[in-house]
Amino acid sequence: MQKLTSLFILSLSLPFALSGCGDDGSVEEAGESLTETGDGDGDPGDGDTGDGDGDPGDGDTGDGDTGDGDTGDGDTGDGDTGDGDSGYCAMGCEADADCCPMGSLDCPGDSYPDNWFCGDQGVCEFGGCASDDDCTLGGLLPGQECHPIADQPTCFEPCATDADCMLQPGATCSGEADDGTMYCAVEDAPGCESDADCGGYGICDVDSGACYCDQDSNCTAEGVDTCVSG
Repeated sequence: MQKLTSLFILSLSLPFALSGCGDDGSVEEAGESLTETGDGDGDPGDGDTGDGDGDPGDGDTGDGDTGDGDTGDGDTGDGDTGDGDSGYCAMGCEADADCCPMGSLDCPGDSYPDNWFCGDQGVCEFGGCASDDDCTLGGLLPGQECHPIADQPTCFEPCATDADCMLQPGATCSGEADDGTMYCAVEDAPGCESDADCGGYGICDVDSGACYCDQDSNCTAEGVDTCVSG
């Protein structure tokens, strides 16, 4: 019985022993196959993917001279526009005495009408009246008063209506002093059409009809010899 049992066990273990003693080459190949599976270089993913120099966007985009040009830095408006037609003619001088009217006895002086003087621009200027008394000449002209016209103190006889101006041909009560006092004034003459219309007090700007000067040679009328820039 014991022998039969041993034989039975031996018969059961024999297939396992046979299977365990199979082809050694097959086993080794299988092992090698298993060993090599996934045993690559491991390089996938180790490359420079996404590991560039990061240069995109590092260029000079926007670093150019856009807007750095001379736009607006030109000479626009720096020319002589508007400087040509503003000169006027006056009498040049070096001393106050150069400005005194011919025949005046007390000029130059401090009182009206002898208060002529040589101004800073080298042309004669008139001081004008200081009060109504200066204008009446000691009562000889009782209606005269002193009022500023364009900042220049001036003697004139005020008016209320055009009838007050009858003794002044072509004048109407249309002038207005700086302080609102009315005086007789002649309407502006028609604009000039040629240099001759300016009578030596400049040259004619045909477009505007105004006389002006831009050099001394434009001033040839009696009592003027110098062009003063406006």
